[in-house]
Amino acid sequence: MGPTWFRTAADAVRESVFRALVRLRVPLGRVPPSLALRYGIGAVAVAFALRLATAAFTPLTDNTEARYAAIALDMADSGDWITPRVRINWWLVPYLGKPPLHFWLTAASFRALGASELAARLPSLLESAAMVVATGWTAAAFCGVRTGVAASAILASAVLFNLSAGTPAPDVSLSAALTFAMCSFLLGAGEQPRAAKWLWGLGFFASLGAGFLAKGPVAVALAGFALVIWAAVSRRWRKVLDLPWITGGAVFAAIAVPWYLAAERANPGFIRYFLVNENILRFLTPNYGDRYGAAHDLPYAVTWIYAMVLFLPWSFLAWSRGAVERAGGGLFKGARGELNAYFLAWGLSPVLFFTFSSHALSQYVLPGFPGLAVVTAGFLVPWLDGNRAGWERARRWHVVGAAVVIFVIAMFARKSGASSGGIAILVVLGLAALAAVAAAGLVRDGAMAVLAFSLSAVLLVTGGLAALYRPMSENYSARRLVASVARDRFDPARTAAFAYAEPYSGDFYGRMWLPSGVDHRSAVNEREIWRRLVDGEETAVVIPSGRWGAFSPEFRIMVRVAHRAGKWTALRPRLLPGRVISPVVIYTPRLGKR
Repeated sequence: MGPTWFRTAADAVRESVFRALVRLRVPLGRVPPSLALRYGIGAVAVAFALRLATAAFTPLTDNTEARYAAIALDMADSGDWITPRVRINWWLVPYLGKPPLHFWLTAASFRALGASELAARLPSLLESAAMVVATGWTAAAFCGVRTGVAASAILASAVLFNLSAGTPAPDVSLSAALTFAMCSFLLGAGEQPRAAKWLWGLGFFASLGAGFLAKGPVAVALAGFALVIWAAVSRRWRKVLDLPWITGGAVFAAIAVPWYLAAERANPGFIRYFLVNENILRFLTPNYGDRYGAAHDLPYAVTWIYAMVLFLPWSFLAWSRGAVERAGGGLFKGARGELNAYFLAWGLSPVLFFTFSSHALSQYVLPGFPGLAVVTAGFLVPWLDGNRAGWERARRWHVVGAAVVIFVIAMFARKSGASSGGIAILVVLGLAALAAVAAAGLVRDGAMAVLAFSLSAVLLVTGGLAALYRPMSENYSARRLVASVARDRFDPARTAAFAYAEPYSGDFYGRMWLPSGVDHRSAVNEREIWRRLVDGEETAVVIPSGRWGAFSPEFRIMVRVAHRAGKWTALRPRLLPGRVISPVVIYTPRLGKR
C-alpha cells in the first residue's frame, strides 16, 4: 500500500487531475468510437509534434545519424543519385552497404529545405507518421475503431519507434515499406471485389519493391517469413497463392531492379558484394566486419531482449498477467484469432528471423512493431474496459516505473554534463507524464486509458532528449565545437580539416557552417600540423579534450585553446613576435593511437 504520506500525495494528485479533466470536459466514462477517434488523432498529433520539436534541435550524433546524413548531403551536393558516397580514411568512396531509397529522400529534403537537423530527420518523421496511419486504419477496418485508435497510439509511443521517428536511418524506410506491404496483403485478403483484391496485391508487391530499395533482400525475407508463419498456423495458404504473382512480380522488378543494374554498371561487382558480403556473410558469420560496418558478436536471441525493452511501456502493460488472463484462450480462436495470428506473426517475424544472427542490432526489431501494436491493442483495451482492479495494479507499477526512469535519466544526464535547464525540462515533463498516468486511472474507457498512457510515454522520451541535449552536442557530436569555430572570423578561402580520426558529425556540420567546407587531408604529427598552420592552409585544430596533455611542451607553447566543448577542444596558433598567424585546422587524433 505504501506509506501514509505517499498515499496522501497520490490522492491529492488524483483529485487535481480529476478536476482538470472535468474542467476540460474530457469524458470519464465509455466514449463512442467517433469521439475516441478524435481524441486519438489529437494524442498522435501531440506525439509527433513533440518529436518534431526534438528533431529540430537535437544534434546529429556519431556514428549512425551523422554518417547517413553526410551521405545524403553529398548526394544532394554532387547530384549523383546512383552511387551513395561516404568518407573513409579521409577519402570519399562509394558506399555499397545500403541501397539508396532513404538517401534519396533525405537528399531531396536537403535540396528543398537546406542542410539542417530537421531536414535530415524529416523523411523518417513522415515515414513514421504514415506507418501510424496505415496501422491504425488497418486495425480499425478489421478490429474496430477503438482498437485502431489504441494501436496507433501504442505504436507512436513505443520507445524504439518514437526515437527512430527522428533518426535518419534506412531502417525506418524499411519498416515503412513492410508496414504498407503487410497492410496491403491483409486488406486484399479480406472481403473485397476482385478488382480491389488485385490492386491491394499490386500494392503489396510495390511496397516490397520499395523495401528492396531501402535495405535489400531482408524486406522480402521478413514479409515472406511472416506470411509463411501465418499461413501455416491458420492454414490459409490459398490467400498467399491468390496474390497476383506475375503482374505483382513485374511491378516489384520495375521498382527495385533498375537502380541495382545502374549501380552495378557504375560500380562493377556491386551486386555480388552487396548480396553476399552485406547480407549473407554478415548474417551468418559472427564478428564479421566489412568495408563499412563494425564487427559484432552479440548473443543469439538478443532480439527478444530488444523487443521486450524497446517496446516499453507496452511490453510490460500488455503482457502482464492480468491482460493475458483476460484474453484467455480465445486470443487465437475464431476469426479474431486468425487476425491476431497474422499481426503476431508480423510482429515477431524480425525477432525470430534474427534470433540466430550475432549481428542483430536493436533497430532490426522495428519492422515488427506495427503488428505488435495491433495485437497489444486487441486485448489491452478490453482488459482496461472490464478489469478495474488489475488495471489499478498496472497503473501503480507504471507510476513507479516512470518515477524510476525520470530519476535514472536525470542522474545520467547530470553525470554527463547536462545543463540545469535540460534537467528542469525533464522534471516538468516527467510530472506531466505522471499526471497523464493519473488521468488514465480516472477514465473508464480502455481506448482513452491507452491514449493517456501513450501520452505519458511520449512525455518521458521528450524529457529525456531535452535533458541529454547538451551531452549529445558535446560528447556524441561535434556540433557545438564546429559552431564555435564557424562563429570566428577567418579567411573564407581557407578550409577546415580533420586528421587522425574523422567524426561524421564534424564532416556534416563543417560542410553546413564553414565557408570553404572541410579538407580531409591528414595531419599526422605536430610538425605537419604546425607546418600547415604556418603556411596558412587551415584555420583551427580540434582535438579530444583529453589529448591536450599529450602534446609536447614546445607545441603547447605555440598554440592556445580557442574553444572547448565537452569532448572537443579547438586550438589556434599564438601570436609570434613580428608575425600574426590566423589559420584554423580541425584536428582529431586517431582513436586508440597517439
